[in-house]
Amino acid sequence: VVSTQSTGEVVTNIICAAIATSSASQSVDMLQDLKTGHILGASPRTQFLSQIVGSGFGVIFSVSTFKIFSTAFPCILEKPRSDSVCEFAEPAASAWYGVALVLQEGLSDALPYGASWGMLAGAILGTALVILKRTVPPNYKRFVPSASALGIAFVNPQAFLGPVMVTGAISFVIWETIRPESFEVLSYAVASGLVSGEGVAGVVHAIIMMAGLTAKTCAGLPSFKCK
Repeated sequence: VVSTQSTGEVVTNIICAAIATSSASQSVDMLQDLKTGHILGASPRTQFLSQIVGSGFGVIFSVSTFKIFSTAFPCILEKPRSDSVCEFAEPAASAWYGVALVLQEGLSDALPYGASWGMLAGAILGTALVILKRTVPPNYKRFVPSASALGIAFVNPQAFLGPVMVTGAISFVIWETIRPESFEVLSYAVASGLVSGEGVAGVVHAIIMMAGLTAKTCAGLPSFKCK
């Protein structure tokens, strides 16, 4: 309601969008956790109390982490521009910023020429992929691309994600071929650990940047302030 009454206010629209999407995301996560706990026989009351405690710690760590990253990489506080490159470009924030601009200026003024047709083509392609996924024979479903993966690729600007995904996929295929038993048991745990490890490494990298150190290499060996 506030967003519809604040046409032309970019900041107001972004705040309303952030509240809406965060509420939806947290609701989904909490329901998923409660369903998992119900299957495992956990107490709903204990789960709810744990979520409250976790939310408190999450606020502290989220704000602290954002402060670290914004200090080490000030570019994340700037308005997204097509001619600039930021190591942490925050694709979700850029997407919501684009939505706020559309609400402020309208489709014809905010979007570049041909973007409306591109949106229509993307909607048709995404719908077709979902329908195809549900209608093809089971043996051929794995050959149908994921509409969500394609959408994320369009939104996320980091070029290194492609090689990382290909490397991970090839590694997991080799692992599944050689040791299918251990792959079935450990693959999700290993993948989750790699994702979490990347996040921790990003925080460490930001702290190093705040300290004025650089992680360049000399003769293949790590060295700080290497010339």
